Amino acid sequence: MRKLKEVKHLPKKGDILLWHANLLHGGSKLIDPSKTRKSMVCHYIASNAICYHENSQRPALKPQPFGG
Repeated sequence: MRKLKEVKHLPKKGDILLWHANLLHGGSKLIDPSKTRKSMVCHYIASNAICYHENSQRPALKPQPFGG
């Protein structure tokens, strides 16, 4: 198995980080509890794309148009 290289992102106040959902990602141990890691998570997907659930890999139900 190939070993992956860990890359750390050290953002400055106001920075934004975007990544592909399939990219292996996670946070490191919190060293200073007085410094928080607040975040806002948004997921975007094209209206004609098939969305798969992460755990089961089964396709999600397609959303129905509003009012119809």
